[in-house]
Amino acid sequence: MFERFTEKSRAIIVQAQDEARRMGHNFVGTEQILLGMLADSENAAANVLSEQAITLEDARYEVEQIIGLGTGFTDTQIPFTPRAKRVLEIGFAEAKKLGDEHIEPNHILLGIILENEGVAAVVVKKLANSSDGLVESIYSQLSESD
Repeated sequence: MFERFTEKSRAIIVQAQDEARRMGHNFVGTEQILLGMLADSENAAANVLSEQAITLEDARYEVEQIIGLGTGFTDTQIPFTPRAKRVLEIGFAEAKKLGDEHIEPNHILLGIILENEGVAAVVVKKLANSSDGLVESIYSQLSESD
């Protein structure tokens, strides 16, 4: 699946791993994917989140309130949680459904929102100005990029 990720989507995953290390966690969850997305303001998903007034600082604060900081031990290989894998699978499925050859950051953001139960989804719902129309906004951006 990762071979279908665009460079910006891969950068999100690298940032997510960095966020996991920064937080002292030995896993990459949906929350680290969200933080990785927000850490690079040059991707379309970060722009959608910014339009909802969601900032990296606010999201980090909320994530730390929900899951706390880890012990500090991180291995060189940081595995994805089952829910994080599910988010990426949903993003992949959305890309296929839309006829997109590559997985863009907005596909991953759709995965976070449509999965609906992970820490990242909870944080987005809490911080968004209005989650109404968020999915439609993402679909609109994806159709414009074609």
